[in-house]
Order: sequence, then C-alpha cells, then structure tokens
Amino acid sequence: MTDRVFIDECIKSINDYRRIHQAAPLTHNAAVSMIAQRWADHMTRTGTLGHNPNASYNGQPLGENCAYKWYSDRRDITGTM
Repeated sequence: MTDRVFIDECIKSINDYRRIHQAAPLTHNAAVSMIAQRWADHMTRTGTLGHNPNASYNGQPLGENCAYKWYSDRRDITGTM
C-alpha cells in the first residue's frame, strides 16, 4: 500500500465518524504528518509509546492519538482498521 492510499483511507475513515457526529471534515496536512512521523520514528527507536510534549504547528500545540497494533503474521495496517 502506498503512503497516499493509507492517508486517503485514514482521512475517509475519520471523516465517516465525524459526519455521524456533525463534525466538520478533516483534511491532510503534510507538515503535520511529518511531525507525527518523526515522533513515531522516535517511539520506534526508544521502544516507547506516549505523547510528544513538544508537538506544535504554527505555534499551536498538537494533540495526538497514539496507538499500537501488532499481528503475528506481519500484515500491513490499513487506514480502515
């Protein structure tokens, strides 16, 4: 699966739930994704799971949803799981 397909699946899945609750849809922000990826890489290197205390974009703090999923058969995680 390409990064673009994964991103599109995630955004669609999130917006499906937001629509149920009459919340405005989200769009992808490449800069915010880069910040999140750097933190994910850090957690992988350190073997930890937690929030980034310094995450911000344009001077605004960023919230995070951290999750960990593991399968013994090494399947890829999709944006719909």
